[in-house]
Amino acid sequence: MRQQAAFWLTCILLVLICNVLDAAVTVCAVEFGDATEANPLMAVLLHAGTVQFVVVKHLLVSLGLVLLWRLRVRPLARRAAMVAMTVYPLLFAYEVWAC
Repeated sequence: MRQQAAFWLTCILLVLICNVLDAAVTVCAVEFGDATEANPLMAVLLHAGTVQFVVVKHLLVSLGLVLLWRLRVRPLARRAAMVAMTVYPLLFAYEVWAC
């Protein structure tokens, strides 16, 4: 049981940290003109203001993590968490490398 709790805590923390860093890098890159937001919904929010962008981005990711947590007994939720723990840091690394 402890191993499972450690897995979920690691997943949640890693994804949340990557989300915060991703939001910060995105805001800086867009404001300095080095990049554009590829997601049309998030681009509209970013154009409306930094606070709206960060709040909605954090809420969406957090709601996804809550959903995974609630479904944590299902094998598909664990696989999805593994994908998120792999893809999100890679996406963030790509974003930093591309800037």
